[in-house]
Amino acid sequence: MAIMVPNSLKECPHVTRGERKVYEMLKRLDNNWIIWYDMSIGKTEIYPDFVCINPDQGLFVIEVKDFRLSSIQSLTKDIWTIGGSERKNPYVQANGYCRRILREYEKLERKYQLNNKIRWNYFCAFPFISSSQQHDTFFEGIPMQNTLLKEDLRVDTILSKFASARGGQKRMNEKTFNMLRHAIDPFIKIPMRTVEDAETKIALPAVLDIKQERAAKSIGEGHRLLKGVAGSGKTLVMLYRAKLLSMLHPDWNILFLCWNASLINYLEQFYEAMGGELRQVTFNYFSQWVRELTQRTSSVRLPTLRDKDEHGQQYYEKLYRQSISKLLEYESTYGYDAILVDEAQDFEEDYFRLIVQQLNPKTNSLLICHDHAQNIYGKGVSWKSLGVDARGRVVRLEGKDDRLARNYRNTKEIARFAMALYNNRIPYTNEDDEEKVMTKLELSQYPESGPLPTVDFSVDRETEIKNLITWLKKCVHEWGVNQRDILIQYSRRSLSGIDIASIINEVKYSTLGFSVDWISENMDSKTEFCLEADTIKFCTVHSAKGMDFEAVAVIGVDDFKKNLTSTLYVACTRARKHLRVSGVRNRNHNVEKILEFAVSETDYWHTEEKLKVATDVQSDAMKSEVQTEAGSDSPTL
Repeated sequence: MAIMVPNSLKECPHVTRGERKVYEMLKRLDNNWIIWYDMSIGKTEIYPDFVCINPDQGLFVIEVKDFRLSSIQSLTKDIWTIGGSERKNPYVQANGYCRRILREYEKLERKYQLNNKIRWNYFCAFPFISSSQQHDTFFEGIPMQNTLLKEDLRVDTILSKFASARGGQKRMNEKTFNMLRHAIDPFIKIPMRTVEDAETKIALPAVLDIKQERAAKSIGEGHRLLKGVAGSGKTLVMLYRAKLLSMLHPDWNILFLCWNASLINYLEQFYEAMGGELRQVTFNYFSQWVRELTQRTSSVRLPTLRDKDEHGQQYYEKLYRQSISKLLEYESTYGYDAILVDEAQDFEEDYFRLIVQQLNPKTNSLLICHDHAQNIYGKGVSWKSLGVDARGRVVRLEGKDDRLARNYRNTKEIARFAMALYNNRIPYTNEDDEEKVMTKLELSQYPESGPLPTVDFSVDRETEIKNLITWLKKCVHEWGVNQRDILIQYSRRSLSGIDIASIINEVKYSTLGFSVDWISENMDSKTEFCLEADTIKFCTVHSAKGMDFEAVAVIGVDDFKKNLTSTLYVACTRARKHLRVSGVRNRNHNVEKILEFAVSETDYWHTEEKLKVATDVQSDAMKSEVQTEAGSDSPTL
């Protein structure tokens, strides 16, 4: 079955009967076909009915007209008169759409030196006109080779029509295919991410893959849950969905909400880089958003940091929950037409009740992004008790049954390491709020291989930080990592009596001349840091949720206290390529056991994979080389 975008017409209010017929026919093509329905081209207001791409066949545009033969009164080269009204010649229309896509692609082709011409053609489909009527004069003025009549809406017929494509002869490779998708929809470009072309060494723009794009464009109205493992692109899909909603409903007031201030700043910068306008979409973190709600009433007071300092964290949280309960008693003003909540596992049930209370019931557009494995606050939410019917409303980036979906962030080695942190049993919740586990890791679905993660337990904190600086030197001077793409995470402001500020200063004023940005220093730094600044970023594991960087170091893991596995999992899956985890030995045996198991599992898998490759090519010399490289301490296979 072809990959249809969107995957259903249920949420398309203006679809015609003829378009529905063509959609159902195109869906029967094989899965090498990608079919977009009613997709705008570039940044224009041009909407072809169907855009079809197959890497082996080319690009095809189909314009569908529900005309009856009896309603066609006259036609010329430019104008058709249908039922007393003049319409643009649909063949001119379809041809123009196709050539517009090609022009957009050729701009990118020249810019990135792709040199891969695309085969193409266009068609007009008339689902309610039969070939038996070909004696009519209507058929004298149309190009039959570009026409699909009622009898032509069959897989074999349309494939024979597509075989007449014009232009280039080359098969599309992956980079050409993605660049063509980028030409059709420039908003699928991922900001601040590139993919190096193996042949030309030119940095090509990274784009959402077709599964992510399809997920964003197939999310219907009403309450929806978006689920996926770390690195599956949930947040990118959320941002892209917000952009789509703003384009489809320019009069809507849209809220994008998450738990922590640093992530909302990160997401806001990403959204702007995607071409989104902040005029229509409000980005906010929960506590600030609630504070703004309380400003509408004088009877609800939120606790302050002074309450926390004087009475402790538990007292502060108790007062906070009481404040939320009081806000729930007030009648809603329905301030938002759509609400998107990222990192939903961080929220409590009453917080969601307050969020839903502010949603316009007429639009009822709520998208919740959730990953139970990243539940580092230990909170639990029952969607049933909240009135969110998850059945049939879950958009998954996980894959089917017990298999992890493709991870777009981590290398295979980091993915294997993260899986092992959970003892190879990553938790998730099903549609009935039941906790399940995923036990299989489909490593072929991960983008690439990279260096093994490093775990280093030092004799003291001073030695740990000294080794960290050495690692940072390698990142920048040997591996070519930009400072702005390095993140250092920690759990608390004081690591065994050494303040994190002292550690930052040691890094900052080392002889290597690093520039540093302390994201978690205070609320101002959380909301004002710049992703593009050429600085190494320091922040807590909690503040780093939802972010990713090429190189990540997690320091002071011996000071991790609560939810050890989920916290380590979140911290380590922030890394795209280089990962280093460090602490002081013999200070936290639970953390050491978790990490030692992850190291042994990853090393075993990594060695086994190399030996498998050697076996596949039947090379004894290579086997010997791999075994030597693995070293005498490697597991025996």
